[in-house]
Amino acid sequence: MKSDTLHELYELFLLHPHISTDSRRIEPGSIFFALHGEHFDGNRYAAAALESGAVAVVVDDPKVIPLVEVAPCSCGHDDEAHTCDCGDKHESSGCDCGHGSPHEAECTCEECTEEESRRDGRYILVPDTLEALQELAAYHRSELGVMILAITGSNGKTTTTTLTYEILRRAGANVALGGNIGRSFALSVATERRDWYVIELSSFQLDGCYDFRADIGVLTNITPDHLDRYEYRLQNYVDSKFRILRNQRPQDCFIYCADDPLTLENLSKHPLSMRTLPFSVRRGDCAAVLRDGTIRAEAAGRRLEIPVSELRIKGMHNTYDAMAAVLAALSAGIEPDAILPTLRSFEGVEHRLEPCGEIDGVEYVNDSKATNVDSVWYALESMTRPVVWIAGGTDKGNDYSRLYDLAGAKVKALVCMGVDNEKLIRAFDGRIPRIEDTHSLDDAMAAARAAASSGDTVLLSPACASFDLFKNYEERGRQFKEWVATLSQKHR
Repeated sequence: MKSDTLHELYELFLLHPHISTDSRRIEPGSIFFALHGEHFDGNRYAAAALESGAVAVVVDDPKVIPLVEVAPCSCGHDDEAHTCDCGDKHESSGCDCGHGSPHEAECTCEECTEEESRRDGRYILVPDTLEALQELAAYHRSELGVMILAITGSNGKTTTTTLTYEILRRAGANVALGGNIGRSFALSVATERRDWYVIELSSFQLDGCYDFRADIGVLTNITPDHLDRYEYRLQNYVDSKFRILRNQRPQDCFIYCADDPLTLENLSKHPLSMRTLPFSVRRGDCAAVLRDGTIRAEAAGRRLEIPVSELRIKGMHNTYDAMAAVLAALSAGIEPDAILPTLRSFEGVEHRLEPCGEIDGVEYVNDSKATNVDSVWYALESMTRPVVWIAGGTDKGNDYSRLYDLAGAKVKALVCMGVDNEKLIRAFDGRIPRIEDTHSLDDAMAAARAAASSGDTVLLSPACASFDLFKNYEERGRQFKEWVATLSQKHR
């Protein structure tokens, strides 16, 4: 977006500090941003937004901007006030240009020199509406001086983001949650006044970030994921994740997992002028470590210790997430005594190793958010009972070999749930004693129930995207929980 357009938009925003992105919910006096995606185009609803009370609409499709007719000149000037293209004033009898009489002439006054038609001034045309909203938010952020704590990674970013936000919120910080969860970050910055913004960023969001800067950036880990979106080249995906470092200054902070091979392998490719705070469960020379079953962390002159046994969230993956969140909170100026209560009470996030109940001695766990192989590895690693594993969906270029040992040791039955389960079946044929091929949730749950015995765990941990059978992983997880709840009611 051109700087003059940005300044024009910002001046308009100062007069009308309300942003709308849904034409169905226009607040009178707001500015409507016509966002668009794969299945929707807000440009189509720009006119409707104006009719509903928006003072202006920001669009990136010039075809939706109507032309407004300009009324004929009403200046009242006679021929003496008009000039022909020769540049000489003339009377109706003609002038010495030789054009004859009458001849072409136009008024030189401001009103008369307007075009016969012009674009509707309520429409602001930009190259990309989402980028324009982001630029507006960034400019507004620079004016307000707000702080950004941004978290990305292949696994654990939602838990880490949510836990960090809860720590800051319960400690009394003026904080908002946004990005991949919560409200749109750009929309939140543009419409709220907060001191801190804790945001989760996916690789796709980072791909579109150029001027963005994180005061505190967190990279939980990098494992192969979304390779179908990155030309099946792992390095493209890695480079996308490392954009979390973009534009960071020496006074800013970068928190990362020192146990993650891909992160360590790529650190040297990036300038690290900012403060770095690694965390590890294996090494003892990091800002946060696990020693004798206790997390010990130090940052910004503050120290915290907490036994892992006091955390409500269990499993090694959650230990990593807690360490990252602690370092982020300490770096944000939160005192250790204000962090500890949230660590002891936080129960995790929906669809991530979420207990759903026990029926006839069989435990049901919803891990629908596990959409890649590494996430499933952590889920299986945390299981203490024999597992009936429900997996499958839209494959993203998965390499299942990382799961062979764990699956062979812990999984008694694999229930494949997807439109096409051939790759999954082929990967675990001969490695898991029982494999079922199903193509709906009802069939998958029936197969899992038949395979499970008292003392087992039925684990929904798909390792795949959900789009073949479900709208998203949330819908998949909710339907799983509803099925368990219905079965539980029948057995009361």
